[in-house]
Amino acid sequence: MKSLFKKSFSIQSQSLMSGSDKKKLKEKLSYRFKSLCSSNSSITADTFDQVLQNKKDLGVVKIHNPQATLYCQLGDPLFFEYSNQLYPSIYTLYKLPNLLPIVLIHAPVFKYISTGADLMFRGIINFDQVPETEGSLVSICIKGCPQPIAFGQTLKFTKKDKIDQSGKAVQIIHHVDDALWNYGSKSLQFNFQEEIEEEEEKENEEEEKEQEEEEEEDDDDQEEEEEEMKEKLEKLNIKDTTTTSTVSNNPSSTISKEKMDEIIETSFMGTIKVGIKDGELPMVLKTFFNKYMLYYAPSNEPEINIAKSSYKKVSKLLEAMKKRGLVETSEPTPGNIMVTRIVRSHPDYKSFVPLSDQDIVGDKPSQTKGDDDDQGDIDDPYGSTGTGLAPIKSIVPVYPLPNTFFEYAIEGKKYYTFQPEIKTMVGKYIVDHKLDDPIYRANIKLDESLANMLGREIGQSVGKNQLLPLIKEQMKLYLEISRSDGSVQYIQSKKIEIYAKKVANKYILEVHNLHLFSISLKEFAKDGMKEFAASTTVTQGIGKNYNIVKIQGNDADRVSTHLQQKYHIPSFCIDCIIHPSTT
Repeated sequence: MKSLFKKSFSIQSQSLMSGSDKKKLKEKLSYRFKSLCSSNSSITADTFDQVLQNKKDLGVVKIHNPQATLYCQLGDPLFFEYSNQLYPSIYTLYKLPNLLPIVLIHAPVFKYISTGADLMFRGIINFDQVPETEGSLVSICIKGCPQPIAFGQTLKFTKKDKIDQSGKAVQIIHHVDDALWNYGSKSLQFNFQEEIEEEEEKENEEEEKEQEEEEEEDDDDQEEEEEEMKEKLEKLNIKDTTTTSTVSNNPSSTISKEKMDEIIETSFMGTIKVGIKDGELPMVLKTFFNKYMLYYAPSNEPEINIAKSSYKKVSKLLEAMKKRGLVETSEPTPGNIMVTRIVRSHPDYKSFVPLSDQDIVGDKPSQTKGDDDDQGDIDDPYGSTGTGLAPIKSIVPVYPLPNTFFEYAIEGKKYYTFQPEIKTMVGKYIVDHKLDDPIYRANIKLDESLANMLGREIGQSVGKNQLLPLIKEQMKLYLEISRSDGSVQYIQSKKIEIYAKKVANKYILEVHNLHLFSISLKEFAKDGMKEFAASTTVTQGIGKNYNIVKIQGNDADRVSTHLQQKYHIPSFCIDCIIHPSTT
């Protein structure tokens, strides 16, 4: 059963389950999950009412490779049956997170699970709570994320394996982003991407500390070697020239905190005096450091390494400069630090003499190390600058013309507005085909074409005021996108979605589906730095095959307004979705 849905499957048949069979399925599920876990003795058939809605159709989908049956509702696979046994999907575990015993993992472990690898004991936090019975089903949760992101069954292991945290513990059956997950709506919101990023930041900090310790050890070893060399040279009455050249060729390895502080302060002063204009404020801290401070660093000095300074972090540096009265800052949301004002009347600002262009780093590439959270390069994630398409001029909802009205089509034109174009065609069709009801003048009699279109009986009487809405229900909505160069594009109707949610005491906005309107994610993210006064990143959406833009903060209306004003996206093409955690 390992990674049962690693590859895409094919559908053999689809049908609807009757009400009585739905009731039997719930009883079967109740018995199944009671027997799986003794702590689930409170589970009854009613437990599954949270997942299987009585008034909604339940689809039965038989698939091939693997040979299984899916039970689906509202577009999501909720359970599947394999080898005569029922199993839950992630969509069910999201609503019933305690259905199975929970195994906790650190966020980075998910990248191994998502490739189909078994879960090792060393990747489990609560390893002592892993059921010892082989074949027991367990949910996999990332620490800090209550909703399961996978489930599997325990493998055969010994008590020694558990104590030593060695060997394999769980065989993964189904996880987020496999074929079963992708068969559903993929609409669930998980926050474990932030957990992964936080874990990776911790790992980077630990690696940097280890690297610094190794460098200090290397420096100590080098000093010992130099002392030994000096002693030998003194005995031979030879001048020490080797040692001097060795030290001078590696200035950054022996630089003091005081010297690094001096380099950083020179860069900071150059940034606020020459680099940043008042019109560019407010500015996020990441941009302030990466785009300006690294640019105005002295070229004849070692590279800026914030970790080797007394500040340790860029946020601490800014806090110190704020206390000196050189800048003013704000923090609209936790961790989202902004430079809001440069105090140009400050005596230190007035007395500082900037370095010449020849004496600063400028556009030279930097290999700076330090606080990864504050120094990450803002350009790398965004890819190409533009989309190669002209700006959007207008977006209009249109419909492909039904076959019934082809006789009124304009040559070469496939899509039409519902009002007035299709409404006018319907009126002409009624007159030309003499469909007025002779008894009820406000009604028409459906002919064969209209009856087939609407799924009604031929000759059925329908009110004229009802006809247009009925026709509209049968038509697919498209968008006609006109661009400034005169080009026109047609796409099936989609919306840009702005999700607002709270993660680890921070408000985050996720902007989805920009690519459908050919909006450059890089351009939009860079806009966000200034327009929304917030830190922005481009990353792949969880469970999605496209990238999204993340913006710190919760002002979804501001983002929506920006999309409407700059990119001419109408409001009916934008959805703001507020996660319950933000209210």
